[in-house]
Amino acid sequence: MPISVCVTAGADPLRRPRVFCHAPAQAGFTLLEILVVVFLMVAISTVVAVAALRGGGQDDAAEALAELSDTVVLMTEQSLFRGDLLAMRFTDTGWQPLRFDVTEAEFLPLPAPLEAVTLPDNVRLEWRLEQDGANQGPSIAEAAEALMADDISPDEKPKPPQMFFFPSGEASPVAIWLVDEDAGVRRQLTVDALGAVDIVEDEQL
Repeated sequence: MPISVCVTAGADPLRRPRVFCHAPAQAGFTLLEILVVVFLMVAISTVVAVAALRGGGQDDAAEALAELSDTVVLMTEQSLFRGDLLAMRFTDTGWQPLRFDVTEAEFLPLPAPLEAVTLPDNVRLEWRLEQDGANQGPSIAEAAEALMADDISPDEKPKPPQMFFFPSGEASPVAIWLVDEDAGVRRQLTVDALGAVDIVEDEQL
């Protein structure tokens, strides 16, 4: 049990005596300690949630679709806020995020967390660009190819990306399917001209 000690000072009868009390300091948490605890709780919750999602019985196509959706959102935001022309190159085995380098005059791979992704062997990627039929001008792919360095021979020139993210906040409208033959499911994701992602209802094979 804490004990307080009080001392009365001053014996002068004309003055009001002053009383000094000493109480033991009470233990408490500093703001920094509280913030550290909150940060640790959030980090642990995030790890548990991610582990639950990845181990929640989802098939490979569902996991790949969620990862692709996150990538599209990140690229839309990065292009808008950093003023970069970004792009995505699709193959039937995965995708690669790219950034147009003005100095090199070509599309270069982006660093983590926007790295190239290779799909599992049982999942394949299909895509379709949603072009505006009323537009009679050059396609986005043709414009991107024109940006690339002219001093590279056609045989050495990399294939232009299929999907683009512009600093204006616009994106190439595209429909993407991830097909998991083992699970017998075809999952679809669409991206509109403003970069908004919509996951369409699954289709059974």
